[in-house]
Amino acid sequence: MKRMPRPTGREAGQAATRSARRWARLRPWLIPAVLLLCVTLPHLGDGDWQRGDSGWYTAIGVQAWRTGELWTLMGEPGQSYFNKPPLVFWITGFVAWVFGPSAWAARLPTVAAALGCVLATVGITRVFATRRTALTVGVVLALSIEFFRRTREVSLDLWQLVFLLLALWIAAGAVKDRRWRRLAPAGVPIGLALMCKPLVALLGPVAIAVWIVGIGETRRLGWVALMVGAALLIAGPWHLAMALEHGGTFMRSYIGAEIAGRAGGGVGVTTETTPAFYLVQLGKAYWPWLLFVVLAVVTWARGKDMGRDGRAMVLALAWTLVWLAALSAFPDRRDRYALVLLPSLAMLAGLWLSRWPWAWLRVFSARAMRFGVPLACAGAVVFALLPVRVQRPFDPQWPTLFAWMQHEGVTELWQGGFYGYHGSRLYLQTGSWPITTRDRWGEALPEPPEGAAIIYHQRDGLVPGSNESVVFHHRALTVTRLMGSRWSPIVVTDPGER
Repeated sequence: MKRMPRPTGREAGQAATRSARRWARLRPWLIPAVLLLCVTLPHLGDGDWQRGDSGWYTAIGVQAWRTGELWTLMGEPGQSYFNKPPLVFWITGFVAWVFGPSAWAARLPTVAAALGCVLATVGITRVFATRRTALTVGVVLALSIEFFRRTREVSLDLWQLVFLLLALWIAAGAVKDRRWRRLAPAGVPIGLALMCKPLVALLGPVAIAVWIVGIGETRRLGWVALMVGAALLIAGPWHLAMALEHGGTFMRSYIGAEIAGRAGGGVGVTTETTPAFYLVQLGKAYWPWLLFVVLAVVTWARGKDMGRDGRAMVLALAWTLVWLAALSAFPDRRDRYALVLLPSLAMLAGLWLSRWPWAWLRVFSARAMRFGVPLACAGAVVFALLPVRVQRPFDPQWPTLFAWMQHEGVTELWQGGFYGYHGSRLYLQTGSWPITTRDRWGEALPEPPEGAAIIYHQRDGLVPGSNESVVFHHRALTVTRLMGSRWSPIVVTDPGER
């Protein structure tokens, strides 16, 4: 066999140089991605993953794939679900349908959305800044607690955000290259964001328009209008189809309750809040990064350069201020809505951190980037192996109920005081919802017959009437047997948190 010639010193040096260049190109993307996975994947399958809306959304998505009714989502039997557009339900439901409903199946798509947000934020920063700055911004976002903790739930907000950031990435490239026509295609991911939550994503083009004005390109706003048009072409068909097919039912639920109702403070507002709600939340939870955000703004306000292209700073400020103002004005204020602020805040913090004037801090930063990832990976493996609890476990009332149903051979339950987000647990466990007795508006549907088993949750507005015999009770759950022909539950006031 002919022996291959050994590489010369010059060839080896060239290979090393090519390898170093590849690593230099990859590290702004790879390091933040690895760090995000290190803080999200350990113990991802732990805890009660069906708490809140996560089980509800997963059940609706799984049911859509099981039945093939993807265009019009269904909640409880016979009840169309028009609260939200279907895109996230399709994504999450498909994974849970293929692999079976579980914490991993429900949460992995959210981790993927978070990963997309980190990479898109790195890409946006890289358009205007150095690799070092893009890397720093990505690390800040990946290690923001208020960001990565949302991967433990089915998050419509994270999926909406990843599409908004993709649109912003396209817009940033169009502005940098002065190819203004490329602003219009940014409407495609805006349209996909509109398929995640009702109308909220239209603030994305508003923020982009404010940025364009801020950098002195007001005459280009016509392309932003085309961006909105492209978004409506993507999201419009589903909305139009629902309005034509379901008429008043869709309009009452989607437009009336989810949009007008929430905007007016009549639906979904669960706590008393003030317009300063998000500033207070950031002041409490966004540490240590909030310090560097403040330093960035102060440095910029003093007229000092923030990176090699000042448009990055204007972009981060425009995005932050537009969303902060809009969210603060909206009556339904929740901490998870602040997710949309975190990428632009990470940009502000990263722009300041990457310009450290002190040499010893630059050395510290370089070593942290070099050794931090291996240490984070090792720490993630160790943490994953430790028998620690990172989330609240399943409430024992649910396994106890399922065990009782199996022991007693109960396969059919009727809905008493038992809303859909509670019924979703039964669907994910048994494949069947409780039979619906009232619609979303409280209007009566067919009542349970004599001898029917009726399930109640203490938070859901009804308790058993006098002609019902309790056959199961554990904590907040009660199952009764109807002893007469007339079902007469008692309306009660919600006693507290579920």
